[in-house]
Amino acid sequence: MADLQPYQITGSGFFVSKTGQIITNKNVAAPWESELAIDKEMIQEKIGVIDAIINTGIRRFNPKLVGVPVRIGIFLNDSEINKAVPLSILIDCDFVKCAREKEIDLALIQTKSKSLPQNTDYVNPTDIITDRSQIKVDDEITIIGYPMGFTLALKNAEGKIKSTSNHGRISKVTDKYEIQYDAGSTHGASGSPVFNNNCILIAINYGGMDKDSGFNFGILATHVKNLVAE
Repeated sequence: MADLQPYQITGSGFFVSKTGQIITNKNVAAPWESELAIDKEMIQEKIGVIDAIINTGIRRFNPKLVGVPVRIGIFLNDSEINKAVPLSILIDCDFVKCAREKEIDLALIQTKSKSLPQNTDYVNPTDIITDRSQIKVDDEITIIGYPMGFTLALKNAEGKIKSTSNHGRISKVTDKYEIQYDAGSTHGASGSPVFNNNCILIAINYGGMDKDSGFNFGILATHVKNLVAE
């Protein structure tokens, strides 16, 4: 499999500390660890190819496909992209860790400088929900992220990464891991923060049904504290 090439994935994220820590999804930062990876079919196909190659006819192996981050970085809101060299303003980050539970599609990355970029802010721990009982069906929410952000930045005249805000209501609090809502979400919005009307982080957007915008999901923000390093 020496001919495999790096696979590029884009998503959203937000700062959660003064030291440049960023919350996003597993399916963005480490898709091979995610049950919800956007390239799941490709991953399964590769596993099948590997399995076929190493199958001796006597013993079958069950290989686990793993990945290695080649480069992780962020573009800040309102960043202007040089279309000829789009990665020239990328702020490089380090991969820190993923949530261990398979049901929690969260990952933590951090700027290599271990600091906040200039003119940025972070979600304070006091502004993160601590109890799922605080979330009710029909509560209003707002998702702030970058649906198709990098792709659109390369196409629009300004060449800028611009955040979008989508509003909706919670339609279901499914279990201790996630909520469901009708706010619009598309590819690229994975990792977006979901706030209630009191500007409290209640969830992290991770996926939905492409053909039905009424079925989008977020991981409860109560799980963020277990990822953020001291």
